[in-house]
Amino acid sequence: MSNPALEPGARENPLKYKLQDYETLRSACLKEKKLFEDPEFAADQGSIGKLPALKPDQNIVWLRPKEINKKAQFVVGKTDTTDICQGDCWLLAALSCLTLQPPLISFVVPEGQSFQKSYTGLFRFRVSGGKRLPTLNRKLLFTHSLSQNEFWSALLEKAYAKLCGCYASLKGGSISEAMEDFTGGIAETIKVSKVSALWGQINQALNRGTLLSCFIEAQSKSEVGQQTPNKLVKGHAYSITGTGTVQAGSVSLLRLRNPWGFLEYSGPWSDESPEWETVDSKEKELLDLQPRQDGEFCTVEMCSVSPDSLGDSQSDWRISTHQGSWVAGCSAGGSLSFTNSYWCNPQFRVRLEEDDDIADGKLLCSARRPVAQSCRYSCLRAVREGVRLPLGDYVIVASTNSPSQEGSFYLRVYAKKGNESR
Repeated sequence: MSNPALEPGARENPLKYKLQDYETLRSACLKEKKLFEDPEFAADQGSIGKLPALKPDQNIVWLRPKEINKKAQFVVGKTDTTDICQGDCWLLAALSCLTLQPPLISFVVPEGQSFQKSYTGLFRFRVSGGKRLPTLNRKLLFTHSLSQNEFWSALLEKAYAKLCGCYASLKGGSISEAMEDFTGGIAETIKVSKVSALWGQINQALNRGTLLSCFIEAQSKSEVGQQTPNKLVKGHAYSITGTGTVQAGSVSLLRLRNPWGFLEYSGPWSDESPEWETVDSKEKELLDLQPRQDGEFCTVEMCSVSPDSLGDSQSDWRISTHQGSWVAGCSAGGSLSFTNSYWCNPQFRVRLEEDDDIADGKLLCSARRPVAQSCRYSCLRAVREGVRLPLGDYVIVASTNSPSQEGSFYLRVYAKKGNESR
């Protein structure tokens, strides 16, 4: 089996966007003694896109960070959740979660970059680009840091906008997809049913470094942005930054952060609520729950949770990756309902040769029906399914809902120990 870590697009071997090589571009700028201008993401309206909130007569000016603030710094101190304020909440929640895991944030935002040493107007976020930022009245138009002279979050947002096509493409995205893009992890959405079961899942996930976020589900488009009586915003994304218990474990609390940096939860167990009077100072110190106006609050009131599952560090997982496509009349056979064409779909063999020593659960195999299958067909960017199977040979069939639906896909297969797929 080939080494996935060396495959193009792997974390250790990222693809060069539009064939732009950071070191080559940087060397050219140093040699010519000029600041980089990105031809692939020009400082014009096309890179911003169509945003209803922007009026045609507004004078948007693209400036470099030092033109915005003479004391501009790439990072002030260290990357932190409070470095991200204002902007698209789903993206900010993902970035806020990312700052809680130093190994991940240092991968996405390589260290050692600054506006001082050998500055070329070029920064690297696995997507290289020029560093002019859109401003209105000399203030950043989109994401900005709490520190007025810190720019890493605004520059990372620009790199992501470049990858997606324009800033307008960042409106109304998915939290889990953003976390998946930044980390290469596996996105998973958990619907809240039993709070007790969810509590265990969240604690386990946080202990193994999983990125977690949540949002309050809006029942209709008109509800998006509405506040609950406790100042929670419907349809708004929050990052989960920690958990804790008080009163001898009888009360379980989640610590969430509003990426806007303001508008905190005001219900029971909020910063100024009387419930905290029953908790001694040592317990508060252990929980690191000191009152502050930074958008963080504690609550277990949620409707859905979207964590980015990065895997169990206790397990020995191996990954194999495959790229494929559905071509009409050739490899787009549709779902199982289309018995005459289903066999045309792309197929990948999986051989399980070693037991993972976990014997809970029983699975019955059938030669005529699938041993397992993912969720219903839906308009999601990705689907995920975890199964436990007896040793043997299996075939993964990638399909669309109907025949002749064209498209491309990327398949990742995780298996324990010496198992393989091809």
